Amino acid sequence: MDWSMLAAVAELVAAVAVVLSLVYVARQIRQNTVALRSQVNQSLARNSLDLSLELSRPPLASVVVKAASEVGGPVAEVGAEYGLDPVETVQIVGYFTASLRQLENRYRQVELGLLDTTALEQLGGRAGYYRWPVFQSLWPFMRPGVPTDFAEFVERHYEIGQVVTKKLPDAAT
Repeated sequence: MDWSMLAAVAELVAAVAVVLSLVYVARQIRQNTVALRSQVNQSLARNSLDLSLELSRPPLASVVVKAASEVGGPVAEVGAEYGLDPVETVQIVGYFTASLRQLENRYRQVELGLLDTTALEQLGGRAGYYRWPVFQSLWPFMRPGVPTDFAEFVERHYEIGQVVTKKLPDAAT
């Protein structure tokens, strides 16, 4: 084997090593991008969850009832069907919204491939209050506040609209 043949083999090995290095770097960049998206989703979900929970606390819920004209309308009427006064209705909507934000965060993490689909069943899952008649009755008022793809997932996964809406029994009965 002469020196020119050895140099050609060395160049070929170097070229393959460069290509493999580029593939590795591209993979690392892709993984980093997914991790960054995950962190952004987590941050947005946390901020929204905090706000929703704050809105569900009595002092602020009372202010929201006084300030929001729609609370005196259809949302309050739905709450009243379940024995909730307007403040309690704002509180339960805030609580449900916070829960939806947690679920949406898990949904996005599954979409990114960072969590297994079983994560969608945790903390409520199919047996959670998404199936409660009061949630299902309030869903049309909460739906515009979530992205369309997630809203469709919620409706499909929790069979929204397929549960018969009825009043909760009185505590005395």
